[in-house]
Amino acid sequence: MIKVGEVLAGLFISTFVRKKKGSKAEGIVWESIKENFKERECLGYWNYPIFSADYSGRKEPDILLLDKELGINIIEVKGITIDQIVAIQGHKWVYQNFYMEEGNPYQQAENQMHSLMDWIKEKGDLANKLSRRVLVALPYITKVEWEESGFDRLPSNPPILFKDDLSNKEAFLGRITSVSLSRTNSSLKENEWESLTELIHGGKLPETSGVEEGPKYSLLYIASTETKLLQDKRLFEPLLEKGVKVIILSHFKKKPEWFPIDFYQKFEKAYLFQYFSSKQPYKLEEPIYVIDGAGVDKEFEKDWLDKFPNFNKGQYKVEHSPVEENLTITAGAGTGKTTVMTQRIMFLLAMVPELSLKDIVMITFTRESAQEMKHRLKKELVLRQQVTRQPRYLKYAEELREMNISTIHSFAKSLIKDLGFILGFGRNVQLKGYKVKRKEIISTILNEYVAGRPSNELGLDGFRHYELVKIVESFWDEMESKGLSKKQIADLEWRENYSSEEVFEKFNDLFAYVFPRCEEEFNQVKRRENAITIGDLVRKISEISSEKPEILKEMPYQFAYLFVDEFQDSDDVQIKLVAQINKMIQARLFVVGDIKQSIYRFRGADYTSFTQLRENVDEAFIEEPLQINYRTSKTLLEKLDCYFMTWGKRGELTYEQQDRLIGNEDSTFGMNEFRVKKYNKWTDELKGKVLNEVENAQELVKKQTHESKKKKIALLVRTNKQAKCAYEWLDEHGITVEMNVGGTFYNSEAVKDFYRLLGALLYSNDAKSVLNALATPFFKTEVLLENLVKFKGDNNRILAYLRQNHGLNKDFDVAVQELRIKPVFAVIRKFMTQDVFQTLYSKKLALIDGEPSNKEKVKAKFEVHKYQTNLNHLMNLLHQQFDSTNATLYALHSWLGINIKTNREEDEPRVEAVDTEDVVEIVTVHKSKGLEYHTVIMPFTDQPFHFEWDEILFDNEKKKVGWFLKKLKLKNSYYDDLSDLETKEIVKEETRLLYVAMTRSRERLIIFQPIKRMDDTWSMQLDMGN
Repeated sequence: MIKVGEVLAGLFISTFVRKKKGSKAEGIVWESIKENFKERECLGYWNYPIFSADYSGRKEPDILLLDKELGINIIEVKGITIDQIVAIQGHKWVYQNFYMEEGNPYQQAENQMHSLMDWIKEKGDLANKLSRRVLVALPYITKVEWEESGFDRLPSNPPILFKDDLSNKEAFLGRITSVSLSRTNSSLKENEWESLTELIHGGKLPETSGVEEGPKYSLLYIASTETKLLQDKRLFEPLLEKGVKVIILSHFKKKPEWFPIDFYQKFEKAYLFQYFSSKQPYKLEEPIYVIDGAGVDKEFEKDWLDKFPNFNKGQYKVEHSPVEENLTITAGAGTGKTTVMTQRIMFLLAMVPELSLKDIVMITFTRESAQEMKHRLKKELVLRQQVTRQPRYLKYAEELREMNISTIHSFAKSLIKDLGFILGFGRNVQLKGYKVKRKEIISTILNEYVAGRPSNELGLDGFRHYELVKIVESFWDEMESKGLSKKQIADLEWRENYSSEEVFEKFNDLFAYVFPRCEEEFNQVKRRENAITIGDLVRKISEISSEKPEILKEMPYQFAYLFVDEFQDSDDVQIKLVAQINKMIQARLFVVGDIKQSIYRFRGADYTSFTQLRENVDEAFIEEPLQINYRTSKTLLEKLDCYFMTWGKRGELTYEQQDRLIGNEDSTFGMNEFRVKKYNKWTDELKGKVLNEVENAQELVKKQTHESKKKKIALLVRTNKQAKCAYEWLDEHGITVEMNVGGTFYNSEAVKDFYRLLGALLYSNDAKSVLNALATPFFKTEVLLENLVKFKGDNNRILAYLRQNHGLNKDFDVAVQELRIKPVFAVIRKFMTQDVFQTLYSKKLALIDGEPSNKEKVKAKFEVHKYQTNLNHLMNLLHQQFDSTNATLYALHSWLGINIKTNREEDEPRVEAVDTEDVVEIVTVHKSKGLEYHTVIMPFTDQPFHFEWDEILFDNEKKKVGWFLKKLKLKNSYYDDLSDLETKEIVKEETRLLYVAMTRSRERLIIFQPIKRMDDTWSMQLDMGN
């Protein structure tokens, strides 16, 4: 029986054995070695992989035997009979009726020995103390048969273990002892033997001899026969109860009676037990066992894993990659990268002794992604604990609170607090926006530049001061988004080597002076106030790590693994930071992303991030693509693939064979799943066609089984302006709409109502503030404005009226009095009752003429649900921002007022509605990243890729600068060349955006396209792709 991962602790280890030619013969020799050496101080391996330094190749001795007295022994096994050997010519053996025509078994083993010894030499000084032996084992040939054939008389006759040697302990040991490549005078000392076994084994051997050690994380079982599978079933149950994943691959379908649901069902739901059957038959005498993924190479993948198309070999290989390796994972749309990251962490926890979740840092692209990742990890740990009752999962769940899962900016902020003293910052460094201050600095520096110079010399005619401030601010913001350091800004090249009298040269002079001075002044302000901006976070840490990389070793907490999600959206600074962390603290890297989904170039993201990382890290990476798509139906993917392949051939999308998505879901719509619908742009027909398509989609999904997440309908748009247009169309038509365009939270109805409530409580003697609050659902009363006209704006009389007629002297006045003695949150909480949402629902229905229809009630319920979700999110933000020591009514009101006016970053939390076919989501492509919808409708494909605006461009090295000023159509000498390059890059990014949009759909994709082709639009790309 062939086993994978069989361990007799302290004696024999089979690291990986697969069913292959000659494996039965290897098994015979292996069993003989175990029997004959069981009382010796030794360590044996059946198949021991020896990788080259760059992992481009691998040698694998059939049997590696370490013996304290005999040293290192490599045995090459040949399962061949005497009749199959035609001749031996030096190292070359010529065969007949064998699976290969010739071989060189002794030389093969000798080369394996040389590779192993080279590796041992790199790790220490043991090499010269080791005896070395190489033998060929022929378990089907006797010594007599060999001599009768005359092979023993050849000068090239190598040392051989014959069939008769294997069954005779004295002959076996005598044969091994009699040969050597190199022999030392003495056996190894105890400390030398311990060092050798730790080196080869990768750690200390188990202390208890003869105890079998099973898989730590997973067993991959490739079945041979039904009978054998049922016999081996006894192995599976104890493994599952320990939390070991069991994956069965077979060529016969699973029968319900084999795996009773009362035991196996819970493990299937936790994905700890998985069964896959192949439509392709195969023959296998004995099952194959793969322990913890060890040894799954390309040959094994081709021979076995490829027989099971439904088995996600990519996820398996990523999950089970060696713990000491760096990984770069290309995860296509819908390929389950969150799942594979979660499972990889589970693998590391099982395989790395004493590893804690605190030893793993994960960087995500958004706060929502960080929260989602923590949620997924917690869910995984809790589920495993529930089905296995293993206490270690509860321990990990408790550690999860201390695991650092954050955005790159949050991660950098924590590093700044610990290491910022290198740049002159104190420990309690603050994070500030400085938007107003930056404008003041720009204005001051511009005044400084023009002071004392005649206007004809300045050459700034045609621009007012505020216009120049606006231009400099936008260019400075672009420099920050591209991650330019203070030194890089000072060294920017604005002109050729010569100067001319052209007008644009005056602006080159202006910019060359202004930006370094702005940086200088701004840095002084931040140092004085011990503060930094969000844009500074990663840039400052990168400066520290680049100029003084050894300082990273001074971090108060070190970690062993760094996971980076959405790596394709990293900029140059972030890439260098990740590389420095790997270099200085030897953290193993797991970076995952998809170049095809790099859509944040406007923020400085570089879609060549994976290439740059490999260039900046001195170590090799294991690279693995994830291709099985769990989102989009197979047939829809096949139709979209034609577009993607064409864009790939045109060089507009990085799309090769390994990028192709393999569908895992069957379609339920057939021919109706993908449509490109034409319309006349110069008439008003698009609105009607879009509305008809939305209603049609709603009817179609209602007919399907109830799976809420699959029934969502979305209109995907490119810009916020398009989103507003689509919202007006649907809202006027009475369709319930959810807007997901980003940055709208502080302008939401719930936030503004809450701000009015705070205003009334703060200014309780101001009639205007109180009236604004009474109009919100926090109060059940309704004030008719015509009843106030008679007071002619008299503040006191209006307040007296409100107290007498609208109950102001009850809850409101009581709350105002309580604010003097009670914490502000305790008072506010009294207003946050369920009555608020019932009042809001009633008010919304009251706005409808006549009896509300079911559709109108659904819309009102959704808006109330959204209101409640936003209000809960606001309370969470307030509690994060304020505590009992600094929470005052004035502080809350001021903070919220500033955010309402300036914060366009905070998103509204997503509302998960029950009747999702009644709610249509309007979402920009950027906000749709990572989301999925039953039906996707793309109404606008005519948005031009490029507009004329004030623009600053940089070359790839970020040294040369090109700029264009729209007002005077003015540009410098570098602009045209850089603009040509920029135009090509814009087309590539827009194609990536289109790819992201088209891969959000699960079942149906509808695209509207103008009849007349429009250049430099999505419409043009669709025509090119079709």
